[in-house]
Amino acid sequence: MPEFNAGAMENAGAVTIMEGYVFRGKVTGAQIERRAITVLHELAHMWFGDLVTMRWWNDLWLNESFAEYMSHLAAVENTEFGSAWTTFASVEKSWAYRQDQLPTTHPIFAEIDNLQDVEVNFDGITYAKGASVLRQLVAWVGPEQFMAGVREYFSKHAWRNTELSDLMVELEKASGRDLDRWGQLWLETAGVNTLTPEVSVDSDGASPRSPSSSPPWQISPPSGPTAWRCFYDLTDGQLIRVHREELDVDGERTEVAALTGVKQPDLILLNDDDLAYAKVRLDTKSLATATAHLKDFRESLPRTLVWGSAWDAARDGESPARGYVELILANIAEESDSSVILVQLRQLATTLTYYVAEDHRERPRWPQLTGSGSLPRPFRQDRTHSCSSSSPMPCWPAATASSTPWQPSWTAQPPCQASPWTRTCGGNCWPRW
Repeated sequence: MPEFNAGAMENAGAVTIMEGYVFRGKVTGAQIERRAITVLHELAHMWFGDLVTMRWWNDLWLNESFAEYMSHLAAVENTEFGSAWTTFASVEKSWAYRQDQLPTTHPIFAEIDNLQDVEVNFDGITYAKGASVLRQLVAWVGPEQFMAGVREYFSKHAWRNTELSDLMVELEKASGRDLDRWGQLWLETAGVNTLTPEVSVDSDGASPRSPSSSPPWQISPPSGPTAWRCFYDLTDGQLIRVHREELDVDGERTEVAALTGVKQPDLILLNDDDLAYAKVRLDTKSLATATAHLKDFRESLPRTLVWGSAWDAARDGESPARGYVELILANIAEESDSSVILVQLRQLATTLTYYVAEDHRERPRWPQLTGSGSLPRPFRQDRTHSCSSSSPMPCWPAATASSTPWQPSWTAQPPCQASPWTRTCGGNCWPRW
């Protein structure tokens, strides 16, 4: 639809999408994946939003969080985009974590007094955090039980309006779990946990003591299992998961007695299946391993979670921003996921512009990311796609043989036009937070 002012719309039986998704030139895999997920998001609304509709805007998440979750689930299970959860971690969850740390954050289930308040809730909390929390709920109650509850919810409430309690009743019946506390902690409370491994090492092994929730985000996680498949060793040039532990994380500190005496691995990565809604930190040894061997993960998801952990720590001021830049320099050229590359380059621009001390901004090695041959694979060929307000993903200028570093415009230059997915400023397109 030409000049459509939204990415897409879930009109019953007639989804409309913006003209920018009708590609007329060479595009990246990330752009094609984004279009597929957008279409799946709108199709999910045929059930979550059209067949059953929220009674009032407090429950906007019943529409958007579910559509966001289901679109990625459908992409993984039914399309060529089997790594859509990697994209979800890189794009959606990073959006949620950022918005959940701003003064403007709010619970997923938010009190809406009037229609003027509705607009501010079409954000990373309702979409991305809501979908992330749903994924955590599915892991806790079980996929089959979750789907059984959802089917009963649709059966009972088809062509009607509902609210939070209507869904919770059916999920409780299907799973046998009491979801009152879960709803209070995850739907009615704002903020994001940060999980940090504390390791005590002796001469023979390691005793990982606690993933701990650190201030100021001291929100108790739910009383339920959180997948913690976290031990990786470097074996035959690959980072391979060698130990899996699943436990409940509840309160500020959780002791992990089962791991006492277990040899400290090369890398500890909490929540490495990305099932829980929580930022994670890396210990010193794990960060060193990740920096040197990030490309050696067998799968893209844990690699993406390491990227995210390093970015979060730099943005939160808990680790030097130059460390994140060094991680980019050491590993981005080997990254194969174009969605991940786009996010990391955007965050690199932010880091160099705002976070790195001035005396580090012109370090000799950093221009390697520009025109000198170290660009990631998806940008080594045709990188001349024109940039416009309708482009659904970032565009980059053509590479040159010159040794002069390319200097992108990282600050907005008027006019700046916005679309639901991109921000177009001064000729450079960037994915929307």
